[in-house]
Amino acid sequence: MRPLVRFTLGHTVFFNLIFVLLMVAGAFCFFNLPLERYPNVEMGKVLISTYYPGASSTDVETLITTKIEEALEDLEDVEFIRSKSYRERSSILVKFIDDADYQFLYRELRFKVLGILDELPPEVDPPVFKYIDVRDWLPVINVNLAGDRSNRALSLMAEDMQVSLRQIEGVHDVELTGEFIREFHVVLDPDRMKALGITFEETAEALRRANVFFPAGDFADGSGEYVIRVDEKFRSREEVVNSIIRKDLDGSFVTVNDIIRDARLSYRDPFVISSINGENCVTLKVLKTDEGNAVTIAEHVRKTAEEFRPILEKEGVRAILTQDSTVYINDSVTTLGWNMLLGICLVSVILWYFMGIRNAGLTTLGIPFSFLVTMLIMYFTGNSLNEITLFCFVLVAGIIVDDAIVVVENIYRHCQEGFPLRDSIINGTSEVMVPVISATSTTVAAFLPMLIMTGATGEFFAQVPRAVTFAILASLLECLFILPIHYLDFGPRPASPADAGEVHDNTILKFFHALTVRIVSVTLRFPFISIGTVSAAFIIAIAILGVSVTGKMPLIKIKFFPDDYKYYYINLRYPGTTPVEAVSEQLKEISRFVMEGGPGMAGSAAAFAGFYINEDYEQIFGNNLGTVIVTLPAKDHQHFADFPENDPIKHLDFMRRRLEEKFTSSGCILWVRPEKDGPPTGRDINARIMGTNPDAVKGLSREIMHFLETDPEISGDLIDLQDDQGLTGRVFHMDIRQDRAHEYGISTLAAARLAASVLDGRIAGRFRLADEEVDLKLMVDTSSFRNPVDALDIAVMEHPSGPIRLRDLVRTYTNLEPDFLTRYQGERAVTITANIKPGADISTPLVIDRLKSYYRTVREEFPGAVLSFGGEFESTRRSFKSLIYAFAIAILIMYVILATQFRSYLQPLIILSAVVFSLIGVIFGKLFTQSLFTVNSFIAVVGVTGIVVNDSLVLIDFINRKHRSGMSRREAIYQGIKIRLRPILLTTMTTTLGLLPMAVGIPSYSIVWGSMATTFVTGLATATALTLFIVPVQWELIEKFKDASGGGSMTHPPVSIDRPPKIRNFITGQDT
Repeated sequence: MRPLVRFTLGHTVFFNLIFVLLMVAGAFCFFNLPLERYPNVEMGKVLISTYYPGASSTDVETLITTKIEEALEDLEDVEFIRSKSYRERSSILVKFIDDADYQFLYRELRFKVLGILDELPPEVDPPVFKYIDVRDWLPVINVNLAGDRSNRALSLMAEDMQVSLRQIEGVHDVELTGEFIREFHVVLDPDRMKALGITFEETAEALRRANVFFPAGDFADGSGEYVIRVDEKFRSREEVVNSIIRKDLDGSFVTVNDIIRDARLSYRDPFVISSINGENCVTLKVLKTDEGNAVTIAEHVRKTAEEFRPILEKEGVRAILTQDSTVYINDSVTTLGWNMLLGICLVSVILWYFMGIRNAGLTTLGIPFSFLVTMLIMYFTGNSLNEITLFCFVLVAGIIVDDAIVVVENIYRHCQEGFPLRDSIINGTSEVMVPVISATSTTVAAFLPMLIMTGATGEFFAQVPRAVTFAILASLLECLFILPIHYLDFGPRPASPADAGEVHDNTILKFFHALTVRIVSVTLRFPFISIGTVSAAFIIAIAILGVSVTGKMPLIKIKFFPDDYKYYYINLRYPGTTPVEAVSEQLKEISRFVMEGGPGMAGSAAAFAGFYINEDYEQIFGNNLGTVIVTLPAKDHQHFADFPENDPIKHLDFMRRRLEEKFTSSGCILWVRPEKDGPPTGRDINARIMGTNPDAVKGLSREIMHFLETDPEISGDLIDLQDDQGLTGRVFHMDIRQDRAHEYGISTLAAARLAASVLDGRIAGRFRLADEEVDLKLMVDTSSFRNPVDALDIAVMEHPSGPIRLRDLVRTYTNLEPDFLTRYQGERAVTITANIKPGADISTPLVIDRLKSYYRTVREEFPGAVLSFGGEFESTRRSFKSLIYAFAIAILIMYVILATQFRSYLQPLIILSAVVFSLIGVIFGKLFTQSLFTVNSFIAVVGVTGIVVNDSLVLIDFINRKHRSGMSRREAIYQGIKIRLRPILLTTMTTTLGLLPMAVGIPSYSIVWGSMATTFVTGLATATALTLFIVPVQWELIEKFKDASGGGSMTHPPVSIDRPPKIRNFITGQDT
């Protein structure tokens, strides 16, 4: 290794130029990296939506949903298919197996569904496919156009703005939502039809015959060529109403105009109505490309909105910006940026105190270099700068100086011992080069296996190992090739001859040295008691974790993702007969109520009648459903009821109580939930009852629901408890009497079509507008009908005996049916969901365990129905399982690296025992603080594994060297502690101090990342202490075993030293 260091010192100009070049290139990449809130993670889900006008939920399930499910039966790599059949709409969610080729499967899915279009009813609109990813539910920004104008006027203004927004660099698409679908309505007057003896079918046929278009080729003459066409497509109201139905005997014509009550351009009955802050609106959702910069895009969107403001104000319309991701990006940058800056400052101060200002400066210089090189690598590997990568920089701010600390400290020690500067650099760097490379390799080995985490969660957190690995490798490059050059030019000079040979320690280091030696002397005196105590603590810690994970005893609070949120949802569910227009009016009132609290309570309230959004970010449709999405203001503008604390969890409870008191009425169900950070994981509790026996499924679901409502151990801590069974609505059935229909010469098809058209109308062709073609819908005016029975008086045909009316051909009855039907994997299913109150003593595993125990006592009563679990429990299980695999792989890789370096099978086990030490610290830390153990905490455990072994690695390496040089075992131990205590303490303190601001919440606390930082700090601090106190005991026992078995390699005679060397007490001045 010495020739390599000499080579580096001999080419200082070249390496300094490389250093500057990498810094400049990294700075360029930093300013050009895509900036976003979260990386665009693919969820492996596809939503298929199909519209069937006029159909009931039962008809939709039979004619649409089942057909599509059957078409997808042979699609490979499908985890599940879940469907909901609503009135007029089918919604099918297909979830692919984690980490499959999602894009290929998506193309196959589209091919199979589009291949069965001819099997679907002709009135059905083509299915709409939505490939779900983070970009879909986290737009860059939404532009809402609101005002007292018609939906068409708002839509036209939005379309003008949409053109400009799509031209912004980095914009993937701008989706317009809230626009009503236009139709041309021809409304028939039943009384006029009756007076003139005109039937519905005659009118529909007359419109069909008159509304035609034929291309007729071309004709050429001497003057040129003509294109010939016959175009009778309807383009105006006059053309429609002047269509001739029949010619009477007196030569007069009966036209459509003679039997209509109205004919005009209108809208299809909306199934979704949107509003913002209590006003009608349409919304432009701005989506970015993977390479787009969210902050830049949002800035251009604001400029565009400002340019359109004068035009909009003239029309009485305002542009309201909502779901602005840059608000959260700026909050994250501020929080994490200050965390990182304070961490770097603390690291610099501690380095200056222990190593002097020059050494501290040289060591700290590696931080910006590593970050900028990381930016460079991220730029060329297609990664983005987001909340996760920002956290990674905070995480590694203290880690990336560890290698530099070891190198600088060793060079500095050589200088203090009186060696020439150049020799000190060469010898000091080469001595620790192999241990530093091994330590870096073990740290990288701990993080990289996290890439095997499965599903959306795995892809979401894949940013962590990538960013951390890039930064650590950059720091290794800097400390081995750049740092020695800088030390030669700017490092402290060697000690004077008078001080040569003495290593000067400060007061704190002397204290820790004395304390460590005292404790180690005790652990060496009682080796088996010491190791037994640590082993017992580890067994107890694993037991605590085990009973908490399984739900037997919630000693540690486990939650997949904590309740940290930037906006929250107010979801409502009204009785099944409630029209969507009434729901919209109620949502507007709720929006105004929320905004009355002022800008410190809410930034905006966007409402959507016709659906709500569940915890998996899926839209659950229904005329009786609605949701209000409330965006919180930026942190520095928040003024909640508990100001100045501004606790978002308390604010959510406060708003939930106020809303329930004011808006919960008979038949209305209201629940409030936050949007959790991270990928969608569903509700805390997600119990699915499914089976082949629908009655058993319903019965078991009622039993499970009753248990959750009444169980004294868990019921009080559950909120938003509900199932997804549709509310019942009245259904008016008209069954064709085939014998009567054929008696009058009417086919069953003709009679059924008329029966289906009387109340809901029928598409009778297309009406051509200037910019598009819309449906032409023929319908009967129902304003005079008191109930559906009145529609039976509509004449079907004229007969010599008198007009044949609909009541002559059908029999009717009324019953109740659910407003939507749910299936899972082709079977009837009911899902019961609930959330756990923030701060409750119960956990998801505990509730699941209680449910499983109760289910075992009642399952024999419900044959044909089974209970399974999804949502957070299933996500937690899968993600934690893959993390455990990653943890095991990391341990195995580290063992191989260490065994190769030490050429031993046993000594790597000593070093890896630091992993056990860290787990003890993490678990007992969570137990005593009662802070949440999240998926972030588990990731921290995996990450801290690679860091804690570095201390024991360097310590064992130096003890081995001293032992091989001729020292006895005890002498080697105490000398190794004396030499390596300073770098061990410094690496631990720099990593701890780098994360300390985040762990304690300076300047502000993040629940998501704070729990991860706390885990790192407690695990690392505990592991460092036990490494110093227990690792020497383990090493000595193994060496004794080797000597006893004849495997020792020492040629010197053993020297027995039972007492530690004398240490001067820095307080009393006495030798101890």
